Amino acid sequence: VDVARFRLAVDRVAYCRELGLDPSRRTIGTIGRPIPEKGQEHILDAAPAILAAHPDVQFLIVGEGPLRASLEERAARKGLSRVVRFVGARPDIPAMLTLMDIFVFPSLREGLGIALLEAMAAGIPLVASRIRPISEMVAHDETGLLVEPANASALAAAVNQLLSDPLLRARLSTAALSHVQANFT
Repeated sequence: VDVARFRLAVDRVAYCRELGLDPSRRTIGTIGRPIPEKGQEHILDAAPAILAAHPDVQFLIVGEGPLRASLEERAARKGLSRVVRFVGARPDIPAMLTLMDIFVFPSLREGLGIALLEAMAAGIPLVASRIRPISEMVAHDETGLLVEPANASALAAAVNQLLSDPLLRARLSTAALSHVQANFT
């Protein structure tokens, strides 16, 4: 990962508006092709519990794939259409990451997880599934929070913990960036 590529300044307000996001809300985001292995449906299942505790959040899902339409339908059925934004595949991933206050990586199976490493390089606190190889890249409560895969309640609890604790977010994101710089450049 080229860490310098993820250290950029973006006009967050203008960029949010361009994407249909509310710049006054905190953004929970993920990047990944919408396929069964990526587990994005668990973000949508966790969203009501996150919104109940933190009504000032919105969700950004970046990626294009065969499950996008069904994920959009799921969000609509849950009444989340106004706070969940699907933006498809994007060439501007470093800029997308600047919009995210928390990165969620709910994969059920993963090869390496480049998007996870990129989020770490961007200094975004994260919640990810406790699966290999993610658990080899993220140390729980040191460089991120790990939760059991396919567990929306655990995912919501971890995201809510990060949203409620700015010191924890800062500690995890600093350690994650250092970890990427030391091991994944």
